[in-house]
Amino acid sequence: MKKFFFSAQGLAAAALICALVSPLVWFALLPRLIGSADDCSGSRFCAGHSRHLKAPLGGQEDADIRGRRTLSLMDFPAAADAPGSPFSTRPRRLVRMVALWTPSAAILAQLSGGKGFRPQSPAAATYGLRLHLTFPQDERELKELFLAGGDDSGADVMAISLERFVALLPELLPARPEIFLLSAYSRGASELVASAKSAADIPSLRGKPVAFSSENAGRYFLLWRLLRDGVDASEIQWLPAASAAEAFTALKSGRAAAAFAGALDIGAAGETLLLENEAAPGAADEVNAEGEADECKPEDSAPSGQAGAGGDTAQPAADSAPAAENENAENEDKASPPAASDSLHTLATTADAPLLSPIVLVVRGDFAARYPETVRRLARAVLAEGTLAADTPLPAARRLLERFPWVTDPRKMLALEPSASLADNKAFFGLSKSPAHPVPYGELFSSMLRVLEVSGAGGAAALDISPEDVFWDGPLKSLSEKALVTAKAASRTAQSADAKAAQTEPAEAAETAEAQGNSASEASPAAASGQDESN
Repeated sequence: MKKFFFSAQGLAAAALICALVSPLVWFALLPRLIGSADDCSGSRFCAGHSRHLKAPLGGQEDADIRGRRTLSLMDFPAAADAPGSPFSTRPRRLVRMVALWTPSAAILAQLSGGKGFRPQSPAAATYGLRLHLTFPQDERELKELFLAGGDDSGADVMAISLERFVALLPELLPARPEIFLLSAYSRGASELVASAKSAADIPSLRGKPVAFSSENAGRYFLLWRLLRDGVDASEIQWLPAASAAEAFTALKSGRAAAAFAGALDIGAAGETLLLENEAAPGAADEVNAEGEADECKPEDSAPSGQAGAGGDTAQPAADSAPAAENENAENEDKASPPAASDSLHTLATTADAPLLSPIVLVVRGDFAARYPETVRRLARAVLAEGTLAADTPLPAARRLLERFPWVTDPRKMLALEPSASLADNKAFFGLSKSPAHPVPYGELFSSMLRVLEVSGAGGAAALDISPEDVFWDGPLKSLSEKALVTAKAASRTAQSADAKAAQTEPAEAAETAEAQGNSASEASPAAASGQDESN
C-alpha cells in the first residue's frame, strides 16, 4: 500500500483527486471571500446608508473589488467628534429637546416646566435633567433643529410620529437618528371631517376634493381607512394645504368636501379648542441656556402658529385680526361654506386604529454615543411622568392648566394622545415575549416604508434600511417597573410639596398684607396728631 502511494500511479491518482475537488472548494469559499469585502457589520448604519452617497472608497480597482461600495459618515464612529479624556457621562450644557405642539407634547411640557429651561422643573428637580424644550413652528424647523444638533443650539432629541420619521428619514440620516422610546399613541388626535351635504360616508368621497397637509401625521392611517371602505387614493381629488388647520379652513369655505385635521382644531364653530390668542402667564420666568432670566417676549407665549395634533396652525380670533377677517370675507364671497356648524361630522378618526399612529422619541447618534446615561435618564423621566398622568388624570389635567393657562381643555389634550407605558414599549419593540404586540415596530416600520413609497410620500424605501438600523434598545433594556415606581413616588412627593407651597404662599402674603395694613393704620393717627401739634 505504501509503495502504491509513493509510486507514480499513486501520485497521479492524488493529483487527479485534487483537480476534481479543488473547484468545489473554490466555489464554496469564493462567495464568502467576496462578501467579506463588503462586510460592514461593525457599523449599524453602513449596510443600508452608504449606497446613496457618492464618495468613492478608493481607486477603480478597489471599487470593482468591493462591489462599488461608497463611503459615508455611517462608516465612522457616531461620537467621532467627541472631546478627548476625561470623558463625562453627562453633558455640561443643556439637553435640548424639540417637539411640535401636539397633545403628546403636554407630558414633555410638564416635565420641562414649559418652554425653554426652568431650574425648578420636574426634570431638573426630580430627575436631574437640565432639559431645554423648544416648540418649532412647523416640521421644517423641527428637522433643521435636529440636524443642527444640541452643540449648535439645535436639538439632541425630538418627538415625532413614526410615520413622519420614516418619511423624513433620508434627510435625517446625517444626524444618525435612533429611536429609543415609544412616547404615545394617537387616540383621536386627527380626524377626517366632512360636510353632511357633501359626503355622508367615506365611499361618497369618490371624485371629491379632500384637503390634506403633506406634513400632517396621519397619511398612513388615512390611506388604510380609505382602502378599508373600498376607496383607492387615486379616486380622491387631493387638495394640498400648508397645515391641517388650513385644510380645515378649506372645508369651512366650501373648497373641499372633507378635510383631515387635528381634533383640537375642530370646534363647534370651527375655532381652535386648544389655544387662546393670549400670552401664557409665567413666560417671564423662563431662563435661557446661560441660566439668566429672559424678558417676556411674544415668542414666550403660547406656541404661536400651532394647535391640535400635528402642530396645526391656530386660527386667530376675529376681533384681534382684522386682516384675517377680511380674507375670510373674501373666501365667503368666492365659495359657499356650510350653513351651520352642525353640518360637519366625523367620518374617521385615529381612535379607529391607534396602533397605526405611534409617537416616538428620537436621539441623535452622536449624543447617544457620548451620553447614554442621560438618554436613559430621559426615557425614565418621560415614562414615569406619562404613567403618573395616566394613573391620576384629574391632578395631571389640573397641573397642566396651572402651568399653561392658555390650554382650554387639558383633560381632552391628555386623552387624545395618552402616554405609553414601559410594558407597551417592550411589547412594541419586541423586547418582551409576553404579551405579543398586535402591530410590532418592525412590521409597522416596514409597512410604512412600502406604503409611503408607493403613495409618493417618502423615499426611505430606496435606502434599504431595516427597522433595527434606526432603533436603540439600550434605554429600555436598562429600565424596570420597580425603577419607574420609585421615580413616580419621587415625582408625586415633589408635586405634593409644590402644591402645599402654592397654598401657603397666598396665606402668608395675605397675613403680611394684613400686618402691613394694621401697622399703617396705627401709624396714621400718630402722624396726624404730630401734624396737629406742629400746626
